[in-house]
Amino acid sequence: HIETYAPIMRACTADLIRAWEQRCAAGGPALIDTHHQAMRLTLLIAGRPLFGKQLERHTELVRQSMDTLLSMFSRAVLPWGRLLMMLPLPSTRRLLAAQENLRGLIDRIIQERRAHPQPDAADLLSILIAATDPESPARLTDQQLRDQAVTLLTAGHETTANALTYTLYLLARHPD
Repeated sequence: HIETYAPIMRACTADLIRAWEQRCAAGGPALIDTHHQAMRLTLLIAGRPLFGKQLERHTELVRQSMDTLLSMFSRAVLPWGRLLMMLPLPSTRRLLAAQENLRGLIDRIIQERRAHPQPDAADLLSILIAATDPESPARLTDQQLRDQAVTLLTAGHETTANALTYTLYLLARHPD
């Protein structure tokens, strides 16, 4: 199905390049935070096949939440990570707020989609909502949908953004 996403990738990338060109033409700052821009670009690209266009108006909230969550990833693997989560530290509050922001957004998207089903939608969330277990009529719960969505969103945009950022860095260092 990658060929079906190529137009989305081209359109989002063209929009980003156009914005950079307009910024330069208007005398804006010559320095661009490529990692921030790559995160936004890959979020838009991953968001469309996952959620349709619903994520586009929330890119900054998702970016901020993901930045916080990823910067504190070590808590998930440290033996004392659970203990840290019980302490009223500012970092714990930031982490919990980021989790709640991301979960809340995904939950709202799921509720909106359930309230207004789109039978012809081809995004992954619509497919997961409509999916049933072949052995029973059971469907995924909202929590299962949210967990899948967060996992796919993280895997679908953060790692790609890091690879894109490093590629741009290498191209800047070796333009020949």
